[in-house]
Amino acid sequence: MIKKWQNLSIQTSIAISYSVAIVLMLTIIGIVSFLVTTRTVDENTNVYVQQLVNQINYDIEYYLKNIDSSLNTIKSNEEIYSYFEREGIDPDFESYISDTLNDYLVSRNDAVNVFLVRKDGSIIVNKGGYELKQDFSIPFMSTDKVKDDAMEISNAHIQNLIVDRYKWVVSCGTRIYDDKNGDYLGTAVIDLNFNLIDDMLDNVSLGEKGYMFITDEEGNIIYHPKHELIYSGIREEAIELIVDSKDGYVTTMEDDREKHYIISTSDYSGWKVVGAVYVDELNPYEEVTKQIYSLLIGLSLLLAILISIIISRRFLHPIKDLSEGMHKFKHGDLDTVVDIKEENEFGELVESFNDMTRRIKNLIEKNTRVEKAKRKFELKSLQSQINPHFLYNTLDSIIWMAEAQMNREVVEMTDSLAKLFRISINRGSEFVTIAQEIEHIESYLKIQKLRYGEKLNYEINADPALMTLRIVKIIIQPIVENAIYHGIKQLATPGMIWINLTDKDDLIEIVIRDNGAGMDEETLEKLLNPHEDMGSGKGGIGVLNVDQRIKLHYGEEFGISIESEVFEGTRVTMTLPKVFAKEDRNEKI
Repeated sequence: MIKKWQNLSIQTSIAISYSVAIVLMLTIIGIVSFLVTTRTVDENTNVYVQQLVNQINYDIEYYLKNIDSSLNTIKSNEEIYSYFEREGIDPDFESYISDTLNDYLVSRNDAVNVFLVRKDGSIIVNKGGYELKQDFSIPFMSTDKVKDDAMEISNAHIQNLIVDRYKWVVSCGTRIYDDKNGDYLGTAVIDLNFNLIDDMLDNVSLGEKGYMFITDEEGNIIYHPKHELIYSGIREEAIELIVDSKDGYVTTMEDDREKHYIISTSDYSGWKVVGAVYVDELNPYEEVTKQIYSLLIGLSLLLAILISIIISRRFLHPIKDLSEGMHKFKHGDLDTVVDIKEENEFGELVESFNDMTRRIKNLIEKNTRVEKAKRKFELKSLQSQINPHFLYNTLDSIIWMAEAQMNREVVEMTDSLAKLFRISINRGSEFVTIAQEIEHIESYLKIQKLRYGEKLNYEINADPALMTLRIVKIIIQPIVENAIYHGIKQLATPGMIWINLTDKDDLIEIVIRDNGAGMDEETLEKLLNPHEDMGSGKGGIGVLNVDQRIKLHYGEEFGISIESEVFEGTRVTMTLPKVFAKEDRNEKI
């Protein structure tokens, strides 16, 4: 994957990068916006539902207060009060009380029954010819001696007073006490149906499956739209969670759906009005919102790609031209010049490339000239080593030594000649170690010593630490050859050559000194003048050739310096850099 990415063009990479960056940012912004929007909608919906629940709670409180007022009206009726005080009740008075209760019932469409319960257990109900159950449980019968005439409300239950009537009701009752001594006399009860509560709660929309129900403060369900299922155990509510929670909303799970209970508690009755809503129904436009955000992100992606392509083409066109120019230059077109179309950083980059190509072209041409010169000097160096005169004289010496039966000298001279040519050839390499260069000059001097005898003496001293360093080959022999032929050979007395190789920090210093005839200033000046052919004659390629070879390989700061006086000898000093055996030995231009 990484390799494929690396093979893409800059334009494609930038277009993809911009697109990915923009899409990531838009996706993050879209997701955050969607979550914030969804959360805000959910919270606003919860607030709205809370307001609805609070309003329903207020309406129910008002409704219960109205029921309480009706009960107070009943118990404040003198005939009804006298009913509780009398010990015996005649049928006519009982009928009158039943008619009075019936008047209250007719005035309310939410009441099922209105009845009175005396403390002795006798009951009188609104007129209607109803047959009362024998096992009727009497509600709100007081056993306390403490007077409490506040309205009490029962749980939802099936009406248990009249035979063959099975309506679900909620009983509201108030106790009646003796005004004189405060003794309990009985209870007035109204059985309420759920018509009014149903009307109030059904008018509230809480989504497709949301609903509202009512519990008391102990968690007993007062009203539930599915109270049959609740009491049969088929349906359940998180009653403990509701009872333990304060007003507001709490969250639970039902059939893998998140469900909110929005709670409002009545200060008057202690009832908890609970709105049950499913979170996925709070925001019916959530899917539409997702689709809109997805569409916006998709359109943004297309727009981002289009903008990225336009920008990359506009700004990377100069780089493309530069890349094509580099490709041409890479494949040998040294005259490549890229047109400068921009006056900005791209234009500066193109101008730098054009300047670089000109410089490289000049360097290549210069290097070509230098290589030609180098090959010429190397050829001259090789020709010097196989100088016919030197070879003829050496072989001639070997012949007369053999005739004189100087076998040891013949072997020594032949061995030195072989070593001389072996190191000169050196498998075509231009570099040798200092140890090999010393072996080469020793072989040369041994040959010359055998020829000149006591007339030629020499001494070689080299720092052992320099032995493994590499230098250009055959740079000492031409200097020594000049010292012999142009210095010592002209002496009437024995001559001496000193060769010293010294470690000078980062440099190698080679000093070749002789006690020969020396030279005057004019000859010394011409010796290193490239316009003079100082390399001809018996002196081999001469000092000039060595100096130029050193400069070609190491640089202009290295080379040869010469000191000489007539009849005082000559001192030649060569300065070279240190090059270790494992270093890159590319020649310096």
